[in-house]
Amino acid sequence: LSLSVVAREFKKNVGAQMLHKPLTFIENKGQVTDEHNAARKDIQYKLAAPGMSLYVGNTGLHYQFKKVDNIADVNPSIRTYTMDVALIGANPNAQVIASDKQAYYESYFMPQTGNDGITAHAWNKITYKEVYPNIDWVLYVKGEKVEYDFVVRPGGNVADIKLAYDGATQLTIGADGSLTASTPMGSVTEHTPFAYETGSGKAVKSAFKLDNNILSFETGSYKGSLTIDPFLQWSTF
Repeated sequence: LSLSVVAREFKKNVGAQMLHKPLTFIENKGQVTDEHNAARKDIQYKLAAPGMSLYVGNTGLHYQFKKVDNIADVNPSIRTYTMDVALIGANPNAQVIASDKQAYYESYFMPQTGNDGITAHAWNKITYKEVYPNIDWVLYVKGEKVEYDFVVRPGGNVADIKLAYDGATQLTIGADGSLTASTPMGSVTEHTPFAYETGSGKAVKSAFKLDNNILSFETGSYKGSLTIDPFLQWSTF
């Protein structure tokens, strides 16, 4: 599916830091559509980076790589490629809480928004409560990186967390324990997960486990409350 936004974007200039589009989560107020211009209600936030957009829904992530060919032409061509990462068995009705609101926002004027348009605000942290039983999924911007945590509370089972990759041409776990998902237009690396006891911060041994296109986490025999924290890094071709 094409997840391109067909809209005109406006940026509020708030000091020098607003001269470029910041790395932040923009709420979906109806501006995200599919190739038939139908609203993608399963997408709650979009994060834009050079050459790639990341769409976040309560059951997974959608990476859309984009490249503009013949940019000097009057009608340049745009190529896209999408890789989906689904949270298998996740709660599709998980409560979403946004925090760390930013000054940046975007305004959209589209046929479905009326004459007044819509204003989409930016946030640096998103929490999906109970995405699995007794497990929260937290995504946040940290500097120029995007990280996500699975916060496992008493009664939560790490084995419930399974991520299915669709659209990757190759999935590999490196010698350092990181996972790289390759596509024809770029790659995404999930760095070696760091797990720790939520209360004490004591490290818990953890690793990725890859079974065909299904990624899961191994934490040995540990059964208490913990936080699993990999971070994302991508490159485009």
